[in-house]
Order: sequence, then structure tokens, then C-alpha cells
Amino acid sequence: MECVTKFCVSVTDQMPNECSVFLVGDGNKLGNWKPTDAVKLNLTEAQWEIEVCLNAKEQIRYRYFIGAEYEGAVVIKQFEVHPTFMTRSVVVPEKENLVVKDIFGVASDLQSVDCGWLTTQTELRVLISSTKGHQPITFNKNFANDMLNKSKLKIKPIAHGDIIGISTTVIEPFQSKQIVNIPNTGLKIPEDEQMCLIFSMQTLNASSCSINLEIYDNDKRLGVATVALGALSTSKQALSISVINDKFQCIGVLNISYLRISPFQCDVLNMESLFSRHWKPKPMVHIGHRGSGNSFTSKLIANVPENTVASFKQANENCAQLVEFDVHLTKDMIPIVYHDLTTSCKVKTKEGSGDVLLEMPVFHFTLKELQSLDMKHRSRITNTRKLDFNEQDTSPDMQMFPTLKTVLTDVPVETGFDIEVKWPTLDINNEFEDGLESYIDANVFVDTILKEVYESAGSRRILFSSFDIDICILLKRKQGKYPVFLLTNGDTNFYTPLLDPRERTNGMAVGSCLAEQFLGVITLDKDVYQTPEVIKKIKSAGLIFGCYGDEVTDKLPMMKQLNVDIAIYDRISKELAKI
Repeated sequence: MECVTKFCVSVTDQMPNECSVFLVGDGNKLGNWKPTDAVKLNLTEAQWEIEVCLNAKEQIRYRYFIGAEYEGAVVIKQFEVHPTFMTRSVVVPEKENLVVKDIFGVASDLQSVDCGWLTTQTELRVLISSTKGHQPITFNKNFANDMLNKSKLKIKPIAHGDIIGISTTVIEPFQSKQIVNIPNTGLKIPEDEQMCLIFSMQTLNASSCSINLEIYDNDKRLGVATVALGALSTSKQALSISVINDKFQCIGVLNISYLRISPFQCDVLNMESLFSRHWKPKPMVHIGHRGSGNSFTSKLIANVPENTVASFKQANENCAQLVEFDVHLTKDMIPIVYHDLTTSCKVKTKEGSGDVLLEMPVFHFTLKELQSLDMKHRSRITNTRKLDFNEQDTSPDMQMFPTLKTVLTDVPVETGFDIEVKWPTLDINNEFEDGLESYIDANVFVDTILKEVYESAGSRRILFSSFDIDICILLKRKQGKYPVFLLTNGDTNFYTPLLDPRERTNGMAVGSCLAEQFLGVITLDKDVYQTPEVIKKIKSAGLIFGCYGDEVTDKLPMMKQLNVDIAIYDRISKELAKI
């Protein structure tokens, strides 16, 4: 028996242009959680509404999202994601019709929505920033040295076909601001590392898109730099573009960073379980670093090899709520778990004088090579300290370089995973991590990892994180199920600062998280000891705060007292996990 259920929802914020409210949920009538099959509501004077015949006495789970239809595809602009429970639900009565009244994004007096992920459209981005004293624009000597201070920027996209969305965002320490309308005088060009300007556009036809970046001095147009975004073959790169005046003369160079984000396609990608803003108020979360801890280079090393199934299982037995590990790809594009971007392989010399360890990038090896050749941690090239485990143990759980699928399958599901997506970052000295200037295409890289997680994670709790902000953006814009955290080196300069100003300091990292709707920031523990007030600043911005580092294990009581949300540390134990 079926009963008519009328869903009514009001939207308190201004609706984006050409958008409607959609309903998605359990069963064929509500699209089986697929946004492409969702029910489009009708707009009345006061609200959006639709009548649906549903089975009587059944409990139906559902949620709303705001979207638009382009060329037969549904584009998700915003979706409901409550931070303490998963979905809305209603029990259909047996004999009478039901009227359900909701407010979009509001439940239990708490409002929470998230930006939609890419479904069929591609997002193109341009970043303009000042890095390490290098201004974004360098004018020829014919122009005054102070021309940058007087210049403004106007951004004009060019596309054949629909532009689905355009946004311009300014990121500053501890804040971000979206520019709804670019002033007639143009936008201020970043002069230092305390400001970044980001332009993004979404389109179904990325191959034909360009962008004109026009430079003005008051009302006078000095020149224009044109970027043919659709002609760029890589997903992310730095570009230097000539600024051309109306006489077709080059008057300077504009330096930008470019990012292309393509949609992630996966059969199990739907709207049923969305954890992107999900964080229940709770005591500090304990995460086992590399599983049961660093087993090669720390002062106190773990008694099982790091980043192995054995290490993760031991952490599970010691009450770790999650384990942290790094994932990257092999030469044959298989996601594996390993901390470093390079490893060492034992090879024989021509002279036959013995074996040597040769350091090489992990992604230069196939999975079979990594698991069958005599591989050693790169620290073993110079460090011969006695380890606390048997390196010759070949049992499956002790296998170095386990696949991500193996880890997702073999580690008890009650142990959550903090998956750090490993990428060679660029530091302030313009040096790539481990010299890996050439790497895998970023979209292919992230899609391959996401596919494995979506197909094998099941009900396991997953967090994503990365030290590369563009990788974090890809992880966020491609899906809405799992939350994303930005990792930083913090403000102490203990590690060489990264070049990208969006993540070089904790203040700019917070601004970036707000702009990109990441769930939180995870920084080096030394910031907690030297400037504990940073915790309050980050949390007051509505973000989750976490830290990692060699001293966290011994400072857990202090971390708890300071209301740290996440502690990532070595040698996790049942006693420590109770703190």
C-alpha cells in the first residue's frame, strides 16, 4: 500500500541562478541516492515542494540538494550534510497522507551545507600570488617600479558553451572572501604573501576555455595576458604569461599557477553516506602514526615495520581510533602504502665487490618489483642501527609496500584510516621533495586512489589529508563522502616552508580551509608549544585542529587540556589512548 507524502522545503539563503531544489533518498521513487535520478521539486510562492507516493509504514531516509540541469546532466551546487547525524528520515503513515516540512540545510536547529562535487563538469582555476619576494607581475624597464602598487586586475573568461559557475576568492590569514562582483576599477593584485587571489570556472567543455587577465591603471588598460586553459595538457603547473598592450607589444610577464579538476567517475559515488562535514563533539581523537609508529628513523622505533598490516593491526589492538599512513602509486598505477617518495634497492656492483643500496623513486617500480626485489628503507643506506623487528620476515602481514586494497580488506573495519595522499611538494627554495619535479598527472593520481577507497572501504571511517593544497582541492572537489584536512609545516620553520603561500603559515592555511571548505588543519606539534593560542584561532574559525610530531606521545595530557581535536603520534598504547 502506498501513501502520498508531500515534501516541502524552504530555502533561507539566496538561490544560485538557474538552480532548483532536488530530493534524493531510499528507493526508486527517490532515485536510490543517485543525483542523476533525484526528484526535482517545484517552486511555489513560499517554498519548494513535491508529492511522492511511498510505501506505507516504511522508514525513508532522504536529503535535499541544490542543483541545476545542463545538457541532461545534474550539477550539484550545495548539499545537506549534518555534522552529527547522517540523513533525514520519515516514517510513512499507513492510512493518511503525510506532509513533511523542512528547511534546507537546517536540522536540530543547526545549519550545515557543503559545496557540491563535480559530476560531469570540469573546474579550471588560476591562482595569483606573491611568493618569496617575487611579484606576480614583472613589468618591463619602461614602466615605473611602483606600477604594481597602482595596477588592478580584471578577469574575463572566454568559453564556447555554458559556463556553469564562476567565482573569485581572496584568501588572507584566518579568513577568505568571495568576490561576488568584480569592481569596475578591478581587483587588487597581491603584493605580498599575506594575500592570494583565486579565479575558478566550471564548464562542460573545458577544451575550448580561455581567460583574459586584464591589467589596469585606474581606467586605462595597460595590457592583457591570455591563458588558453583548454590547451594545457597537465592538471597543474606554474605559468609565465606575456602581458600584451593594445599595440601588441609585450610590456611584462604575469606569473600564475593553474589547476584543472576533472570529475571523478565511479559507480558507487552517490549521496547516501556523506561525511564531509561530519564531526561529533568528542574527546581528542588518537591516531597511530604510520600504524604503530616510525620503525626506522625516530629515537624510539616501533617493534613492527611501519605502514604494514601488522603495524595497523597492532595499533588496533592498542585502541587507536584511526591509523595514519601515506598512499602513492606504483609504476603500474596501483595504490600502495609507504611513507617516503623514494626507497632503496639492493643491487650488485660490476666489480663484484658486494651489494649496494641504490635510492630510487617508489613510482619507478611496479608492485611486483617492490614486493619481490630486496628493498630497504632509504635510511638503511647510511644507518645500520639494529631494528626491533626481523627485516627478513616474509609473512603477509609484515609485507612492506602493501596495496591500499589489502590494507582496506585485512585491517579490522573498526579502525579508521587517515589517508595522507603523498605528493612531491615544492619548498620555498624552489626545490621539489626528493627532486621529483616530474610526477604522475594529478587527476589520474587522485582518481586512482579514490577509486580504490570507494570500492573497498565499506563502512570504514576515512579521512583524507595532504601537504599539497592542490591535491586537497582535488580530493574535495571530486567527492563528498570523506572529509579533507590540510597538512602544514606550521609557523616554526622546523621544516623548510613550502613555496605556496596558501599553506605556508597556519594563518593562510586557515583562510584556505575556509575558502575550500576543508574540515580542518593538521599542523606540526611545535606550534602548540610555542604559540598555543593558534588552537583557539583555528577552532574559532569553525575548523577541526590536529597536530603531529615526535613529541606528541609525551605531551598528550597537554594536548587534551588545550582542546586539540586530533593527535597523531608514535607508539600508541591502550594507556595513552585513554588520555
